[in-house]
Amino acid sequence: MQAKLDMEGIISNRHTSLSAFDATFQLDQFKKFLTIKKQNIGDEIKHQEMKGVTKQELGVIKKQFQKFDTHANGYLTQPEFRQCMYSVGDEHGARDVSRIFKEFGGEYGIDLEGFEEFCLQKLGQTDTRDEITDCFAIINGERPISVEIAEQQEAIRHNKPSKPITCTYMIKSSRLKLWMSEEDQQYLAETATAVQDEGGGGEYFSDLTGYYYQGWVDDVFAR
Repeated sequence: MQAKLDMEGIISNRHTSLSAFDATFQLDQFKKFLTIKKQNIGDEIKHQEMKGVTKQELGVIKKQFQKFDTHANGYLTQPEFRQCMYSVGDEHGARDVSRIFKEFGGEYGIDLEGFEEFCLQKLGQTDTRDEITDCFAIINGERPISVEIAEQQEAIRHNKPSKPITCTYMIKSSRLKLWMSEEDQQYLAETATAVQDEGGGGEYFSDLTGYYYQGWVDDVFAR
């Protein structure tokens, strides 16, 4: 276009101060900006969909799925799903599993995508004190404290013996390494009360160090 303008002897355009080269250059820069912007928006959407769960944690979820996919067909049956969740201390009854499969599964069971979506919803970013406490319990391989409390209250309502709370409110360092980034581990180490093995502490203290997470959660929500 600039060559055509030059041939016509046009050296001034009252409609713009830009030359054809200037306009082409700015258009190219704008296209590059849109490409970068699209990538950034895509990354932000992906981050929101992952609900704060890191790629490392997503990898653990995938390995857990593959471990209990005993038929290696890309699906977990209801018994496989229950065993999978029980292995991390998250116990579900038959009625609850049926509800989960209806929401996240399909005709043949729950596939990896549905399992990841379920875990992201369960382990992702949360807002309440109880939800965060439950997440720590699940990471530690224990039953969620809210479930144990609900069972106690249900037993009391029906005048039945209630089970004692088994949650320790202390998380093993070895479990943190499986689910948290090094940066998050370091932050917890600097801000939570450490628990040291003083001998005879049983299985919980067998990996030397842990952290009292209930006190940490209380401190965070007290700010």
